[in-house]
Amino acid sequence: MHMIDQEPTNKKLTTKLIKENKENALELEAVNNRVSTQNDDNDILIAELIVSNEVNALELIVVNKKLVDTTDDSDKRAEELINAYRELKETDKKLAFQKEEKEKRAAELNLANKELAYQNEEKEKRSAELIIANKELIYQNKEKEKRAAELLIANNELAFQNEEKEKRASELLIANKELAFQNEEKEKRASELLIANKELAFQNEEKEKRAIELTKSKRLLEETGRLVKLGGWEYDIAKNEMSWSDVVYQIHEVEPDYHPSIESSFIFYVPESAPLIKKAMNQVIKDGKPFDLDLQLITAKGNGIWVRVLGHAYSANGEIVKIGGMFQDITERKESEELLVKMKKAITTSGEVIFLTDQEGIFTYINPAFTSLYGFTSDEIIGKNTPDILNSEIFNKTVYEDFWKTLLKGVEVRGELINKKKDGTLINIESSSTPILDEDNKIIGFLGIQRDITERKSAEKALNNSQQQLRNFAAHLQNIREEEKIAVAREIHDDLGQMLVALKIEIGLFNQKMKKGNSLKSNEIISEFDEISEMVDKTIKTTRRIMSGLRPEIIDSLGFIEAGKLYVNEFEERNDITCQFESEISELNINSQQAVALFRILQEALTNIVKHAKASAIKIHFSTQSDKFIMEISDNGIGFDENHKVRPDSYGMIGMKERVLLLDGELNISSKPGEGTCLRVEMPYLAKSKKHCAKS
Repeated sequence: MHMIDQEPTNKKLTTKLIKENKENALELEAVNNRVSTQNDDNDILIAELIVSNEVNALELIVVNKKLVDTTDDSDKRAEELINAYRELKETDKKLAFQKEEKEKRAAELNLANKELAYQNEEKEKRSAELIIANKELIYQNKEKEKRAAELLIANNELAFQNEEKEKRASELLIANKELAFQNEEKEKRASELLIANKELAFQNEEKEKRAIELTKSKRLLEETGRLVKLGGWEYDIAKNEMSWSDVVYQIHEVEPDYHPSIESSFIFYVPESAPLIKKAMNQVIKDGKPFDLDLQLITAKGNGIWVRVLGHAYSANGEIVKIGGMFQDITERKESEELLVKMKKAITTSGEVIFLTDQEGIFTYINPAFTSLYGFTSDEIIGKNTPDILNSEIFNKTVYEDFWKTLLKGVEVRGELINKKKDGTLINIESSSTPILDEDNKIIGFLGIQRDITERKSAEKALNNSQQQLRNFAAHLQNIREEEKIAVAREIHDDLGQMLVALKIEIGLFNQKMKKGNSLKSNEIISEFDEISEMVDKTIKTTRRIMSGLRPEIIDSLGFIEAGKLYVNEFEERNDITCQFESEISELNINSQQAVALFRILQEALTNIVKHAKASAIKIHFSTQSDKFIMEISDNGIGFDENHKVRPDSYGMIGMKERVLLLDGELNISSKPGEGTCLRVEMPYLAKSKKHCAKS
């Protein structure tokens, strides 16, 4: 009965799920139709529909699994639904594939755009080169036209000359024919003259061509020379004449009417350069050996400059007849080279980290200090991005984004950073980043200068901690002073005051007995005086004990060694802890302040052992070594971990450290859990007495 009632319900549920599935399929189909125009929104809708379909399909599978045992029709419907789910999955895969294809197409379009931009840049460069080439071609064509015009004039003149020569030749030919019978030798001479004239005309034509080319080359050379400050010089050995080009005159800063000679040209050179040019000139005149020298000279106006002088020999018939060459002002180049060398040396030897990057923050140069600080070599760092290498990931991304925004505006950025070394160590950095601008004020890179301030930061932190500790210690000392005053007042009131009151009462009673005239026996009087004397002794002891607590007088009377020994004995009796006192010296020649400081350190160390060590035995050892006094206090207590941070309120330890600093000494504490603790104090000391071993 239950199965019969359940079947209609299952059919209704199945029909409802199928209907919902169809609706989802229709919605999916509608969404797919809008994919081409709504890329970003479709991705979200498709994802939502896929999730919805998966949920509905899973619900259908669950329901159909429950209906497996009910009817065969339900099985078929479940199978159909599963097939529908599979088809939906295939559709989803196709949609995902289409999405991937679109993303690939977008990436290809992006690459194509970059390639097109690159090709446009190349075309622009090629266009610029073609424009320059066209200008050069136009210039050459103009020169050719000029040359063609000159050649045309020369040809016309030559034609005229040839016509005249032909006329003359005809006349000569007639004359020769008439005189042939008289002189055959004259005919030969006429033929020779005709040949000579033709040869001469050809030579004249070649000379004219060469003169035109030389004029053009000279003009171009002079223009080039003015631009690069390059001139020429020549020395005729036979005539002993020196010639300079206009540029050489300008370099020497002499007047146009100046007449140079080989001797006067040497005067311009500085004493270091003059012997070099003289030697080079003598060698080229003698052996024809060319030279190329960088020399310093002083111009006619007193300006110091650098010049490059090149020289070589001209020979005729195997003999050197002239020497000449080029003369160039290279002052700017020398100054740039010198500045570059200085800058490179300064950057290389600088203790600060200096590096260069391009516009994208890619390393292009690092100095040796960079390698020393960060551990990266040049090969490991060049070509890498700055944040990828040095980012400690301590700061928020917005810090670096603001940094780059400011830097890209052309503004220098200074500040403190935390960077990461190659081994992962974090260090504090003081950084300065400056944009590098070209002639058009466009950013072409960045200069970074950094300084390791880790030690300074640690020192500042330690100083702040130390100042805080000192403030706390000062407050603690003030509290101790107040507590000591209260304790002294209490002792005076409770002990000394009561004793004095009792003594006063006793004396008063004795005085009353004496005034009444009662006959007192001598032994009673003596007994009364003994009691009074005993009370006086107790009062004196109490007074000394209070005074010793404020400042041990025994240090002044017996010295630190004996005072320390007596204090250790009292400590042993008072605390029931076995104490072993050893001293390799009998007397310590130090001033009162040093003795009190050592005594207070001894007191504080023993007090700490009682409070914290749970020790049953203590050893105190005094010695001298290498102009030092050494006090060692060790116990067999529970010890502690030396790596454990000292509590900020350990005022006893702070007090001991401060006292040791006043002694110009050192305080070292060694301990291990379960193995006790050893406190060692060292202070400068020049021994003035022989060593003596004292034990207690």
